[in-house]
Amino acid sequence: MSMSLARAFLVVTQATAYQLASTPPNKTPAKARFDSGHPWYIRIAALVFRATPFNVLGALFITFGSMLRLFCFHKLGRLFTFDLTILPSHTLITTGPYAYVRHPAYAGSLFIHLGLILTNFTAGSWVTECGITGSTAIGLYFASIWFIWWFIVGVARCRSEDAELRKMFPKEWGNYASTVQSWMIPGLL
Repeated sequence: MSMSLARAFLVVTQATAYQLASTPPNKTPAKARFDSGHPWYIRIAALVFRATPFNVLGALFITFGSMLRLFCFHKLGRLFTFDLTILPSHTLITTGPYAYVRHPAYAGSLFIHLGLILTNFTAGSWVTECGITGSTAIGLYFASIWFIWWFIVGVARCRSEDAELRKMFPKEWGNYASTVQSWMIPGLL
């Protein structure tokens, strides 16, 4: 398991937990406010950074996608690389998540990317609320460009990997590809 993926999962999990724990359960009373003496940016932090339904859904997508990718890393073992690689002792894996889609690790990435968009570029997200993108619409525009680029690269990788596996395992691949027709999402993609 890659340390950076484990670290990313832990950061997202702790950030979400902290976000939920830092959101006030009730509105602050309009009268008789207590002045804590803290700087303004500390006082408004809990008001600006609150969990929204999109934020929570995004965190769930990121967690699910990360767990799916980690399961794929485990299932393929030494055969899993980040580069398109066919090893001399390669075997065609058709069990576990590979029994449902041909590229479940990319499905995990799909969920992670969608989750990142939901947690970072929707109303109430840190990026949007701090004004980094100027507005939710601008943030979603740039996020859409990023997602489309990832999607094009992901589809190209699926095609390349399928072609290499078809060459290496012509008979097994034909049976597998006719049974498992989807790349990332059963019945859709």
